Amino acid sequence: MRNRLCAALLALAGWSAGMGQAVEPALIGGFFHGAALSSEGQVYTWGSDVSGQLGQGRKLFIPQASKVQFPGLPNARVKAMTAGDAHSAAILEDGSIWTWGDNFYGQLGNGTRAGYSVPVKIPGSSGLVAVSAGLAHTLALTSDGRVFAWGFNDNGELGDGKTDMSLSPVLTLNLPPITVIKAGPTHNIALAKDGSVWTWGDNSSGQLGDLFGLPRSTPGQVFLFAPVGTVSAGGKHSMALDIYGRVWAWGNNEYGQLGNGTTESLAVPGLVPGLDQVIAISAGTLGSLAVRADGSVWIWGYGLYGFATQSGEAGSAVDVEASVIHALFLRPDGKVAAGGANEAGQLGDGTTEAADLTMVKGISGAAKAIAAGSLHSMALGSDGTLWAWGSNAKGQLGEGAESERNVPSLVTNLNGVTALAAGDRHMLALKSDGSVWGWGGNFTGSVGDGSQIDRSSPVKLSGLSNIRKIGAGGVNSAAVAADGSVWTWGANGDGELGIGDLTVRYVLRPVKVPNFSGAVDVSLGAQFVTVLRGDGTVWAWGNNYYGQLGPVDGTRDSPIQISGLTNIKALSNGAHHALALQADGTVWSWGANYWGQLGDGGDTPSAVPRPVPGLPRIKAISAGFGYSLALDFNGIIWGWGSNFEGELGLGDEGPGSTPIPMAAIGEQFAAIAAGSFHSMAMKSDGTVWSFGWNMNGQQGDGTFADRRSYGGVVNAKATGYLDLLANVANLPLPSDKEVPFFVETEKIGGDKDLSLAVEIKLSRTLAQQFSASNYNVYVGALVPQGNPPLQGNAFSASSWFIKDKLAGWGAYLGGPIPEFLSGVAALSADELVKIQLLSDTDLSNQIGTQFYVGYGLDQNEMLASRRYRVVYEVQKPR
Repeated sequence: MRNRLCAALLALAGWSAGMGQAVEPALIGGFFHGAALSSEGQVYTWGSDVSGQLGQGRKLFIPQASKVQFPGLPNARVKAMTAGDAHSAAILEDGSIWTWGDNFYGQLGNGTRAGYSVPVKIPGSSGLVAVSAGLAHTLALTSDGRVFAWGFNDNGELGDGKTDMSLSPVLTLNLPPITVIKAGPTHNIALAKDGSVWTWGDNSSGQLGDLFGLPRSTPGQVFLFAPVGTVSAGGKHSMALDIYGRVWAWGNNEYGQLGNGTTESLAVPGLVPGLDQVIAISAGTLGSLAVRADGSVWIWGYGLYGFATQSGEAGSAVDVEASVIHALFLRPDGKVAAGGANEAGQLGDGTTEAADLTMVKGISGAAKAIAAGSLHSMALGSDGTLWAWGSNAKGQLGEGAESERNVPSLVTNLNGVTALAAGDRHMLALKSDGSVWGWGGNFTGSVGDGSQIDRSSPVKLSGLSNIRKIGAGGVNSAAVAADGSVWTWGANGDGELGIGDLTVRYVLRPVKVPNFSGAVDVSLGAQFVTVLRGDGTVWAWGNNYYGQLGPVDGTRDSPIQISGLTNIKALSNGAHHALALQADGTVWSWGANYWGQLGDGGDTPSAVPRPVPGLPRIKAISAGFGYSLALDFNGIIWGWGSNFEGELGLGDEGPGSTPIPMAAIGEQFAAIAAGSFHSMAMKSDGTVWSFGWNMNGQQGDGTFADRRSYGGVVNAKATGYLDLLANVANLPLPSDKEVPFFVETEKIGGDKDLSLAVEIKLSRTLAQQFSASNYNVYVGALVPQGNPPLQGNAFSASSWFIKDKLAGWGAYLGGPIPEFLSGVAALSADELVKIQLLSDTDLSNQIGTQFYVGYGLDQNEMLASRRYRVVYEVQKPR
């Protein structure tokens, strides 16, 4: 939803869219533009630039090759590149990917639909070795052979099993390790390490090579009679070059592009007769090209403007690239030749005249821990300090007050913390001396201080010592001592305290679970407990309505072993389901499955623990209310189950019953924590990130608006990101992952009497940038069609409302966005601008309305620099 609204905000303002080893030269043909990569790692582009696809700051067209500059990286070296219909992409030596041009379908992969006329880095990208662009989608290949995709997906081009476009990278499923990727306009072909060929996407002309003629949203293997060395995807046909130098082609053949002497299409691969010793191939939109070992270029099909079938004039070509109505040839000396149509300057010879063959001009040679409660979040710094944010109705933030916070605040009077646990509305902390501290909601005695009084500051629990592990559930708590004993307190009625009775009562102080020892860890669900013993077995007690105690009957008031689980090293309980991590990295699940939280592809509960299919080797697990998260050894987060508020970090996707990787190429996450409907993650550099529901500020980003893909948790001053590892250097933050300005939103009252104020704060870099300039502040609201106008405004035709200098909400009917404040000077990063958005306003009938704030030198500069935020979203009450 956020991406859609950002695109809407753009539309509102009328915004359109060192030294290193030698690089292998390459060339790419877009629809009306061309690009080349030199051996020095420099990208040159030429031709049409109406969508910014040349990366030169948007011009009408450039008739000769010009060098592309990467913002902030004057010495950047490129190792791979691609060009689509109206967008381009390049991979730098560090493995990051940069994109530019048209972005209507998210083909730039940066989480937005805003086009860019200069290169922009995809957030978190690293470890990439190849890239290929289709009509409006893009593929990228990692060094370990995985394929990621983003953009248009109506035909299943992304290979993720869906047909919804994605503004950020998603993992292409069901592929073996891949070495070559090629994107056609609406289908893809990939070559595996073992020489097998795989296709997916549009299949209207048999280009997938599978006889069925149906589009495929996940890859399938193409049967060929020989191992393949490389592949190419054309408009609606595909090509493969086998290791014996023979060319295979299949798909559409209306113009003879299959080279078999007919115009009949083929749904299975067929050999191109009379052609051998081929070293390179390229499938164009309606034609095909091949280069033989002797340097001759062979052309067949339509659209290449009458090149000779055997073109020696290309000059002993070593590579060839076919586009729609022009072609490029790479010569051994690194020079580029081109031929065909040239109305947009795509031949790069300084003219717009078509040519059989011409030369392209201008090319020269770890934090401690994180935890998520139902409506609040916690983080533990490496110095033992504890930070909290989100709902504070029961004092669970531990700051001695009851106001909720959407940026982290320091938990007072508590240091030396080594572990933390978040319950529904209460918190526990374990200190280095083995003592346990509790605070927050305490009606059921879950804090454990002997009372039923809510605590807004931490209190030490008596009767506990030498504690090694702690756990917090919905209305009860538990601890594991150094001697292997388990202690519990809080509500009892389903046997969840494990003390041998089902009596409905509240136990206000810790009591020892009788006749049980050897425990090393504990996890709590809504009304059940699981315990891990040192021998790798799992034991449980409490409610068993969904089979969360394993294959036994009824509720249990004392520990019972869950059969089928051995060699377990970690546990995590959701509300009514459980996860276990085996020492070999396998994840097991059991219990409730109403939202697919077991990850088995169905929605039937299971009392028998079963391995979760489709996961790589996992190192950490965390179960939310009705969903599950897993962290693999590559630092990638996988999620399944409920996703109604974006808690899986998959953008606007709905719930899923099988594991899906969060779209974050190359991110190095080190820890995960699942709450009720929001999630948290920590990178290896100690920065904290969050995604999901944010009604109470539990994402810690300074707003009260949901975020369905991950973003940074800000620090207490809202001037940077929360960093839990002060002694570890942060990973370089991608420019388009960086928040261009920070906000802290103050919310008083509910939606029937809401007061809303926002403070804008600048980063140090932006403070310096604006120190000599004045800028304007803009305020807007997006109201869903059908909702009443804001504050009784008579203009109901527009869904956009603007707050101008007169501080009144008015309908936006087109034209420039009026300023709310103008000529504001930023003197330091600590200076702030406070904006009063609402005062005692009834928004109970404004479900879905979103409030934006932003600033810039003018409205266009604000939008181009992406200095705007959704600070509040009116949500349906839960």
